[in-house]
Amino acid sequence: MSELTPSPGVEESFSLKSNQRDALLNLISLNRRQGDPTQRKPNEIWKVLIFDRHCSKILAPVVRVPELREHCVTLYLNVDAKREAITDATAVYFVQPTKENLQRIIEDVKGKLYAGFHLNFCPPIAKEQLQLLAAECLKADVVSLINGIHDQYLDYQALEENLFHLQMPESYLGFNSSSLTETQADRNLRLAVDGLFSVLATTGIVPIIRCPANGAAEMVARALADRLSEHIRGHGGGDALNERFAAAMNTSSHRRPVLFVEERTRDIATQLHHPCTYRALVHDLLGLRGNSVRVLTRDEEESGVTRDREHTYDLDSLHDEFWSQNADKPFPQVAVEVNRQLGEYRAAKARVQHMQQAGGSVLDADPAGGIESRTRDLSSLVETLPALQAQKRLLDKHTNIATSLLSCINDRSLDRFFQVEESLLLQQSGKSESVRPEHVQAALELLSESGVGSPLDKLRLLVLLCARCDLSGEQLSKARDAVLACGVETAVADRLLTHTRSLQRFSTGAPGSIGLDGKSGASSAGSLAHSSSSSGKLLSHTYSSLRDVFSASVNYFKPAAHKNLWLARTLEALVLASDPLGVGRNLTAEQRTIADRYILLDPKLPPGSSVSSRTLTPIKKLITFMVGGGNYVEFENVQDLAKRLDVDILYGTTEISTSEDFTQQLQNL
Repeated sequence: MSELTPSPGVEESFSLKSNQRDALLNLISLNRRQGDPTQRKPNEIWKVLIFDRHCSKILAPVVRVPELREHCVTLYLNVDAKREAITDATAVYFVQPTKENLQRIIEDVKGKLYAGFHLNFCPPIAKEQLQLLAAECLKADVVSLINGIHDQYLDYQALEENLFHLQMPESYLGFNSSSLTETQADRNLRLAVDGLFSVLATTGIVPIIRCPANGAAEMVARALADRLSEHIRGHGGGDALNERFAAAMNTSSHRRPVLFVEERTRDIATQLHHPCTYRALVHDLLGLRGNSVRVLTRDEEESGVTRDREHTYDLDSLHDEFWSQNADKPFPQVAVEVNRQLGEYRAAKARVQHMQQAGGSVLDADPAGGIESRTRDLSSLVETLPALQAQKRLLDKHTNIATSLLSCINDRSLDRFFQVEESLLLQQSGKSESVRPEHVQAALELLSESGVGSPLDKLRLLVLLCARCDLSGEQLSKARDAVLACGVETAVADRLLTHTRSLQRFSTGAPGSIGLDGKSGASSAGSLAHSSSSSGKLLSHTYSSLRDVFSASVNYFKPAAHKNLWLARTLEALVLASDPLGVGRNLTAEQRTIADRYILLDPKLPPGSSVSSRTLTPIKKLITFMVGGGNYVEFENVQDLAKRLDVDILYGTTEISTSEDFTQQLQNL
């Protein structure tokens, strides 16, 4: 009953999103792999895809609508929607095994809405639920309509090949709230283990597990190790899944990845940091969700009237070349790249217009080769136009996004927060550095300055400052009063400060070291029109406006060499400690101490066996998982570390949350 996609070879880089896509398309193809003897090919059978809200979020970043059509999916509907009978189509269900979903499925089968039913449950359906489903179908004499029931280990959202999260909203609260009941705590633990297990099942990996002691991370790590151990020994799941993990037993120890489980309470500053890279800014300021973002623009119509219009943009590295190449770049560099490509577009458009105007002279061309040359030019024009139109749409999208970001940055003077926070957070690789007094003073002055930032911006800086520094009573009182003066409620500020002081303070570092300068900046660029009649004029206006704005208000800051956030510094210590004769030959005493603090678990060993970190071989593949939420700032900083150390790192977390979401969770503790 277990369905999994083939795993890549262990020497290859992580390709989690591709693996999940293959598994989802196999699900849509009725779980019939190539080479299986069937009377009809799965992609010749017309199908209706039915999903719930949770599973639709798994599908959305990975499978596009054209791919559904290629696999003969004629309709895709929510399980809760009112659906009419389509008696000549096969239904493919991809849902959670909740009581409500099972009841809807039973009603659909009894009503014979479709010719056949292929049921896929994510996470796997419990034995008791399966028995209930079988009993109801037997009672109604409709068992023959059930063509297959499959467990799908796909309970995570893959945003990139090396990035995933488990769709656990408010997960920091879910693991740290003092009001949690035992039932709620057990449920949150199970959800985290189910999601991580799904990732490992998709990739076919049985990793060595490292985690800190005495916390949520250790609870998740030990529960996961027990689950893996059960499946390796054939005591859990279906035969296919057990065989898959049993095959992983043959992987030699020097090729096994390491799964590093951490928890957000050990570093809350990173979650509050104002970002400076394109992708992180789109997430923090515009609300990037599941690789999709909504942007409000002011568009000019042909009549000359301007209207506010909301655009929904997909930002997928596989289908958006600009996003793929620039998502992790500092925003000033992205703005310059937008301007450069806009210039190239204008030049290409001018060449096309010239060719169009000259096209009528083909018949009058010089017979000695002129007609042939002009014909080639017109043929080139026909081939160029579609690519130019696609480039225009891509530039419209990213110009609109960049303009919206710039408006937020200028309105809230976020460049000031970037600079101050990175001075508090940045640390040199392999070194322990305290925050300089002048950086603390700069933060206190920014908190006290009126007209800069929103109340939330200042609250974020206050909590970050307290998490990073040991403030004197006078400094803390001054910072608190400044935040209250800008409109933050006293109870909210005190609650966050109390929680921050209760956590053990860790030194943090920042990924960027590319900031924005302290000038106020000019106004944002004007609107972009999407009608063909006015696009040239407005693109020209946009190009000039963005160029002037960025030359006036955004300067580059040199990247700080080998600067890490807290998680990247910890991962660096683990990687270096695993290879003392190679990249770790210059391992510092502090890094050795960090590495030695972490518990080591091996699911391949019998329960109760002890493992020594001294027996580990050099780490080349690493999965890091943050319990309690993560963000794009941390993800990008970890990937920078991966490039420097020449290791492959897959980053995951319980949820990708914005700083606003995280701050709200802190308020609700």
